[in-house]
Amino acid sequence: MNQLQALVLQQPASPAPEGGGGVILLAYGLMFVAFYFFVIAPQRKQQKAVQKFQSELKVGSSVMTTGGIFGKVVSLTDVKATVQVDEGVRLVVLRSAILSDGEESSSASGQAALN
Repeated sequence: MNQLQALVLQQPASPAPEGGGGVILLAYGLMFVAFYFFVIAPQRKQQKAVQKFQSELKVGSSVMTTGGIFGKVVSLTDVKATVQVDEGVRLVVLRSAILSDGEESSSASGQAALN
């Protein structure tokens, strides 16, 4: 058995295959590009649309907050918005907490419930 161990230990280590690192690097690059186009780019587009909506917000607009509360904007400042939820019920929320148009969201959620 000692001769077999000596023979195995005398064998030189096999060299690493050449060009293998480039293939792995290319695969990681392709995965990053796919991740960017399927995750990061659509999220940025949606975020820009929400920011545009928030900056164009006007008194009297029907809105939906990030908490899912529907109401109508009754006053605005640079940072806050007062949303009338029901007769005599008003909430002061951050302007950034207003997510979308209330009328558009209710029809979209109705469509989602049908599917």
